[in-house]
Amino acid sequence: GEKAPSETPSESPETDEPSPTPTASPIHTVTTPAPTKLFCETQTFDFSSGSAGWSKGNSAAASWDSTYTALELTHSDSDTTPTWTSPMLSSTMGKVSVTYDFQTVNLEDYQDEGFDLEYSLDNGGSWTLLQTHRTGDVTTDVSLADDDDTKTGISAEFDVPSDQEVKIRFKGRMGYSNDKAYIQKVVVEFCTPNSPSPTTSTPSVSPTAQITATPTGDCVEFHKADFSSASDMDGWTSGMATPHSTKYGGSLLLKDSTSSSYIEQEFDESDIGNMQYHSEVSFLLEYCAESMEDGDSFTLQFAVDGGPFYTFAEFEAGPDFSNDCGVVSQNFFLPAGSTTVKVRIVGGDMTQNDFLYIKNLSLFWCQASCIDKTVDVCIAVDRSGSVCSPLNDVQGCDSCGSCKTDNSLTDAECCDNWMNNVDFAKGVIDLLSDGRADQFSVVSFAGSSSTETSPSNGRVSAGVAKTELDGITYSGGWTITGQAIADCKATLMDSTNDPIIVLVTDGTPTRGGGGEDGSYQRHKDWAKQKADAAKAAGIKIIPVMVTTGHSNMNFLKTDIASDPGMAISVTNFDDLSTVMDDVVGMVQCTADRDPTLGLTAAPVKSPVTGAPVVVNTARQAATCEDVSFDNFSDCWSSHNNGGDYWWGGNWKPGTKDYCESWCKTTSDCPGNDSKCIRLRDGNGWESGMKSSWVYVEGYSTFEICFEYRAKDYEPGEYWLVREQSYRNGCYYGFKDVKTMTAATDFDDNTTVDGQMCVTANVASGITWMQFAITSNGDHSSDELFIDNVSLKKCSA
Repeated sequence: GEKAPSETPSESPETDEPSPTPTASPIHTVTTPAPTKLFCETQTFDFSSGSAGWSKGNSAAASWDSTYTALELTHSDSDTTPTWTSPMLSSTMGKVSVTYDFQTVNLEDYQDEGFDLEYSLDNGGSWTLLQTHRTGDVTTDVSLADDDDTKTGISAEFDVPSDQEVKIRFKGRMGYSNDKAYIQKVVVEFCTPNSPSPTTSTPSVSPTAQITATPTGDCVEFHKADFSSASDMDGWTSGMATPHSTKYGGSLLLKDSTSSSYIEQEFDESDIGNMQYHSEVSFLLEYCAESMEDGDSFTLQFAVDGGPFYTFAEFEAGPDFSNDCGVVSQNFFLPAGSTTVKVRIVGGDMTQNDFLYIKNLSLFWCQASCIDKTVDVCIAVDRSGSVCSPLNDVQGCDSCGSCKTDNSLTDAECCDNWMNNVDFAKGVIDLLSDGRADQFSVVSFAGSSSTETSPSNGRVSAGVAKTELDGITYSGGWTITGQAIADCKATLMDSTNDPIIVLVTDGTPTRGGGGEDGSYQRHKDWAKQKADAAKAAGIKIIPVMVTTGHSNMNFLKTDIASDPGMAISVTNFDDLSTVMDDVVGMVQCTADRDPTLGLTAAPVKSPVTGAPVVVNTARQAATCEDVSFDNFSDCWSSHNNGGDYWWGGNWKPGTKDYCESWCKTTSDCPGNDSKCIRLRDGNGWESGMKSSWVYVEGYSTFEICFEYRAKDYEPGEYWLVREQSYRNGCYYGFKDVKTMTAATDFDDNTTVDGQMCVTANVASGITWMQFAITSNGDHSSDELFIDNVSLKKCSA
């Protein structure tokens, strides 16, 4: 074996800060540092092999210079103001940023020589001065040194109306024919500016409803939208005045939760069919997020028969997604006899600088197969101090103490909140009862936990269970959630039916991890261990959360619930009675259901290219940690020729003599910028790229996601994703994880764009892993472009 790798992962690149709000009219401002920008569409002109589509004025004083590989401006007697003008530039964006490099030669300071940058909004009919460049002691935007000067990264910005075409030009101001200005590189960025908030109101967001698992019954796609056309939103309406964007081949833009940033559509039986049966609607969504910070989010909502909207899925930047493109799939239960259902996508906790683009959307109707299940249920009710405490003064409330809210209540009953807890549990038992004598068990918990039902297995009939609930004495005290789960598990271990735990609580665990106080994290970790053990035994856990301010909803949803969607919340104890039916539906539709079952059954294809969008279903039930993200915007190496050579970031050319691994500036890049990695096989060698080593010990999977463009591969030619591991002191070499073969996995002899996520298992003993992407074509025209690569390591 070889020694352990020394490379460690790099930090993920930081994002740009948002720019200030522009004025409405097209004016220009001048800066010399690179402008602060939002997310932009970029066109780059480097003039390395010609004028790149720029046109010169009718003058011998403007030409392309092969020595400087630049656009030359000078002086002639026939034309003292030579020009170079860009091609027509157009975008739906509203801010233009021009960044350029240049060199000047032989300019005299007493002549005030130099050149100007101008722009036109009417195809050259008139020009507006944007930036001046002069020698000498004169007022100018950019000062030039006497004789020779070189400057890079000079920039200027101006605002234009949306959908406006624009041209820019450089105009010489030279006194003699040996005075030269060489424009060496120009980058034009069309950027989304801040915009005023629409005046329409924010849609109301109702309490969270359940997400059920993907159904086992047959599914039929009843709606598909690709938003490719601004004139056809595929039936969707919006709370925003201009939601359509041309980005990503056509999309709908959501931003700014303080405005009506949502899209929605209503469907009835003519769209869905079979609404007389219990069913599920499966929601599959492809999105791209830009400039969203941790805590920003978007939600999926539905409303049945004109009722209130319920949130059935919430995705938060950071734990759930990052600023890249992805696919999410979630479902909601549709009761039998429904006549209409309205579906909504809402931007939540977003600012005007946050952008969520909805690209492709599919809805499926699925026959529900979860009704009439036989279930055994343990109900765990929280009798800790926070239940009866005032919201702003949490107390132990030991033996009720000072927490009694009504003198008509006994000390055992103590407060209305506790009685609401008991009544809710009894109501759920009534709705779920099927008459069996051993269907229910009851556990109550505070600083300790107690199984209130007495047979050896702890399960009794509905009537006995309700009597036991009435007999529980409110105790107050701490919250030992983990022991309550363990006690419920003990009552369900001999169940031959579908075992369910309904956990009714308003608090975060404060006991169970050892010690009387100190870090609550140890108590949460211990509760999670007990929940994991119950789930491993086949028991489903449904937390019913009263979010009074004492609870940690995210912990209960992600670490205690069998699935983040298997959680129901209310804002006070009085509202528990309003979600009884939701809990019953969740119990019945959770029984004997795999939360990830069927997620790969819904076909998704890119409407532009037909390339597959690969959904990583293995990650749905995992907790993942971002390792790195690379868009290669700053890569600086052209190719490798076999050396141990970095492009910058977290990737370098591959392990063989990968001469054809290049950092390229090209319009073929699949991402939003013009730089990416090009792999091709032109000299008989496989070309490839490999990541830095990543420490993965203690994790279950290692994941790579990226965008790609494959060009002109012939049938049988292929490219592939590989992984290499370091285990027990030895390297184990690269293994193939995913192979993409032309004419089998993607269309041959054409250009195919796509996105892919690939997961490799972290076997026992593995401490380090790395990914590689390699190409195996037969010709230099067989090209693979890779961009926007993210690495994650996940725990099951």
